[in-house]
Amino acid sequence: MVVGGTRIDRILFWLAPAAAIVALHLVSRANYLLFHSLVEVFRVVVLFGVFVIAWHSRRWSNETYIVFIGIVFLAVGFLELLHALAYQGMGVFDDHDANLPTQLWIAARYLESASLLVAPFLAGRRFHGGVAFAVYAAITAAVTAAIFSGAFPDCFVTGRGQTPFKIASEYVIGALFAGAMVPILTRRMFDVGIRRLMIACLATTIAAEVAFTLYVDVYGPANQIAHLLLLLSTYFLYRAVLVSGIVNPFSLLFQNLKDSQERYARLADATREGVLICDGGRVVEVNAGFRAMFGYSEAELAQMPLGDLFAAEERRPALAMLDAPRTEVRHTLARRRDGSIFPVELTGGALNHGGRDLRVAQIRDLTEEKRSEEERRILQAEVRQASRLSEIGRVAAALAHELNQPLTAVMSYVGACRRLLAAGKFGEEERGKLSEVMGLAGAQAMRAAEIIRHVREFIGTGESERTIEDAAHVVREAATLALAAARHNAVVLTTDFADVGRVLVNKVQIQQVVINLVSNALEAMETCVRRELEIVLTQKHDQVEVSVVDTGPGLDPEIAERVFKPFASTKVRGVGIGLSVCREIVESHHGKIWFEKNPAGGATFRFTLPLVRDDMAA
Repeated sequence: MVVGGTRIDRILFWLAPAAAIVALHLVSRANYLLFHSLVEVFRVVVLFGVFVIAWHSRRWSNETYIVFIGIVFLAVGFLELLHALAYQGMGVFDDHDANLPTQLWIAARYLESASLLVAPFLAGRRFHGGVAFAVYAAITAAVTAAIFSGAFPDCFVTGRGQTPFKIASEYVIGALFAGAMVPILTRRMFDVGIRRLMIACLATTIAAEVAFTLYVDVYGPANQIAHLLLLLSTYFLYRAVLVSGIVNPFSLLFQNLKDSQERYARLADATREGVLICDGGRVVEVNAGFRAMFGYSEAELAQMPLGDLFAAEERRPALAMLDAPRTEVRHTLARRRDGSIFPVELTGGALNHGGRDLRVAQIRDLTEEKRSEEERRILQAEVRQASRLSEIGRVAAALAHELNQPLTAVMSYVGACRRLLAAGKFGEEERGKLSEVMGLAGAQAMRAAEIIRHVREFIGTGESERTIEDAAHVVREAATLALAAARHNAVVLTTDFADVGRVLVNKVQIQQVVINLVSNALEAMETCVRRELEIVLTQKHDQVEVSVVDTGPGLDPEIAERVFKPFASTKVRGVGIGLSVCREIVESHHGKIWFEKNPAGGATFRFTLPLVRDDMAA
C-alpha cells in the first residue's frame, strides 16, 4: 500500500498512525474535547491541503478528477471546520446544542460521498474549475444557511441520541462511498500505490460511518472509535494525495501525461524501426526495434561508444551528421553485434530534455528495400533483354524472308556466269579468273543463305515456356517499371488493376508488351503540355483486357492501318519493330491487340488474354 520506499518506510507507514491513535486515545481519556479538536483539525488541514495542490496544478495537469475532488474537499473542509467549532463544549455557538455539529457533520458527509461518486464520470471531460468552485461555494452557503435557519432535518436530540434521519443517512452515505470505490477499482485512474491508498481511505470511511450510527453520547466510546477510524481514513488520504503529490506528482497529478508517455514508449517499442537517444557519443536509450536490429542489450549499448554501431568507413560522417544542429537524413552502413554490415537510413535531430542537449536518431533497415531494388533491376534487365532479343529475332525473320529470294537469284546468276564461261567465249586466263571469282561469290552467297536459314530455324523452333500467373500481379510489375519512367518524364500516371483472375503466359513477354506500349505512349507525349498516362486492367467475359491510354497527338491516318506490321513506325527514327513484336506475342498467347483514337486526343492501345479456367488451373 506504501507508494514506493524502503522497508523502513513501510514500517513507518503503519507505525505513524498507530502511534497517533494510541496518543489520541490517551488524550481522549484526559480531555475528549481536545481529542475531537485534534482529529478534526488534522482532517481539515488535509482537506484544505488537497485543494491547494489540486487547484494550483490545474494549469499543468489535465486530471479533472483531482481538481474536482480538491474543490469538493475545500467545501467539505469548511463544513467540518464549522462542525469542530460547533462541537459541544467549544463555546463558539453557545445558543445551539449537539444537534448543530451533527447536522454540519451529516451535510459534509453527504456532500463528500455524493461528489466522490460523481467525480469519476468527469475524468477526461472538459472541465472549468472556476465554474465548479462557484457551484460548490453556492451549495456550501445554501446548506450552511439551511442548517442555521432550522430548515435542515434534526440529527441529534439531547437525552434520546441520534434521530432516525441521522442513522439512515449514515448508511446511505456509506453506500455512496462504496459506490465511489467501484470506478477506482475498475478504472486505471491512478497507479497501483495511490489506488490502494484511496480504496483504504474509502473503506475506513465506510467503517467510520457505521460506527457513527452506534453512539448515544457525543463523548461516548462509539463516537471515539468512529473518530479514530476517521483519523485513519484521513491519514490514507494524506498519504495518497499530499505526500504523493509532492514526492511523486506524476503518479497523481499527471497520470494522463504518464499514461501518454507509457503509450508512446510502447509505440516506440512496437515499431520495427530503431529509435536511439544519445548524448556526447554515448547511447542513452533505445527502443526494442533498435535492440532487435543491432542485436545488443541495453547494458552493452550503455558501455560502448556510439561509433561502434557503424561500419568503419561510415563512422565519421555518421557521427558528424548526428552532431549537426539540424535534422538530416543519410544513407549509411551500420554494424550489428555479430559484425555483419547492413544498409540503413539514418535520420538525426536535436532533443532538449531537462536542460540537456541530446540527439535522437531514427534508423530504418534498408536490407529488404535494397533487395527489392535489386530484384526490380534484374526484372528490368530481363524485360529489356527480352525486348532486344525479340526485336532482333523479328528483324532476322523479316530479313530472312526478304533476302531469301535475292540471294537465290544471286546464286542463279552466278551459276549462269559459270556456264557461259564454260562455253569458251573468253581466253583461258580470263576464264580461270572469272571462274574463281564467281566460285567465291557463289560460296559466300550460299554461306549467307545458310546463316539466314539457321537464324529462321532458331527463331521458329518451339514455343516459349509459359506458367499460370496472376494477371494483376504481372501487369502491376510492368507498371512499376513504367512508373519510374513516368516520373522521369513528368507524366501523371494512373493505374487501376482489378483482381480479374489468372492467365497462362510467358510472364516476361507479356510484361514486354506492357513496357513497349507504355514506352511508346511516353515518347508520344514528350512534346505535349498535357501528359497523362492510364493503365487499366479489366475483365471482359472470359478474357483479361489491358488498356494503355495516353494524351499524345494520336496516330497519323497514313500509318494507322499498318501500325502493327513490320517496319511500319510512327517515330522519326523508329524501325517499326516494337508493335509488330507486341502483336506477335499477344497472338501467340491466343489474344488480340488493337488501338482506338481517344475523343479528347491521344490513343488507347488494348490487348486481351484468355483467362485460365478452374479446371485448367487444377
